[in-house]
Amino acid sequence: MGIMLLIGFLFCVCLNIFIPDDNPKEIHRKNYLQEQERKKKKLINWAYQNNQKIEITYKKFNGDITKRIIQPLTTIYKDKLGKFTEEYIQAYCYLRNEERTFRFDRIIDISKIK
Repeated sequence: MGIMLLIGFLFCVCLNIFIPDDNPKEIHRKNYLQEQERKKKKLINWAYQNNQKIEITYKKFNGDITKRIIQPLTTIYKDKLGKFTEEYIQAYCYLRNEERTFRFDRIIDISKIK
């Protein structure tokens, strides 16, 4: 029975019927991106808890990229829009001198202010 499964598997591989879901490079890329997201969230939460300013590089809805100094007023929260759930952060923006809402997935880079 085991030999038949092996032959069937090899047959599928030869005909490209069976293709693994992810190649190793794609798995590594996904893991890297997930780790970057965790680091960004951790830094935002740190700034919120310690009442600190951080600098973000932010991609606006129209594609423009800006650098902002912000002070988080909330931790990251989710807002459901239809079937999609977006993550946001409410913060005081020193560029605009007012409270602003930033979509988390549009934050390209984030760092502590030295």
